[in-house]
Amino acid sequence: MKVPHVFIDTNVFIGHNYDYNSTAFKQLVSLVQSENIFVYLTTVTLREIEAHMEADVREAHEAFNGFRNKPDLRILRNVADYPLHGIFNGFDVEQAKDVLLGQFRQFLRRVRAHILEVADVSIDEIFEKYFTRMPPFGDEKKKYEFPDAFALAALEQWCKESSGRMYVVSSDPDMSAACSSNQSLRLVQSLSEFLDLLTRTGELAELINSLAQFGKQGAK
Repeated sequence: MKVPHVFIDTNVFIGHNYDYNSTAFKQLVSLVQSENIFVYLTTVTLREIEAHMEADVREAHEAFNGFRNKPDLRILRNVADYPLHGIFNGFDVEQAKDVLLGQFRQFLRRVRAHILEVADVSIDEIFEKYFTRMPPFGDEKKKYEFPDAFALAALEQWCKESSGRMYVVSSDPDMSAACSSNQSLRLVQSLSEFLDLLTRTGELAELINSLAQFGKQGAK
């Protein structure tokens, strides 16, 4: 039985609100620990997730401060006991960020994440895609797609070196376009959709069949 390899994109973590107790993430952990899948990220994806996490915490801090400073809520400052005790004290951004980063790193350990380096990918090939408007850059040659371009290059390199194939879980349309032009990468738009391939029949038979058909397409 061939065990599938799956890359989890940044937008998956954002979409799940970094909640590793969600059903999808818990199922992912269970499948990894039963050795039914292998999970991958790249070094640039890690940095992108951490950067988004920090930005999201700072945005939440601003929103929270705006909430607790509203004049209409002044009376609630006099409720010193439960359920409002301490709610107007605010929170420390760095401390909150450290807690979230700790939860993320613990999740990576639980799924035994394989981290692919991007240091050895061809920069020339990435710039060639940028200037020729190839996915993931698209028609507008979007500069903010460079992290995705490096991540994709690392995945392509892994597939080439291992003679393997990789599922890519991402809701990014540019990532989808890039995968559609590479027979070694198969995009699935959500983690739930990917997990459904494994659990729909209560066993891995459907996934094995899917992988076999994928392999036949790649051989054409």
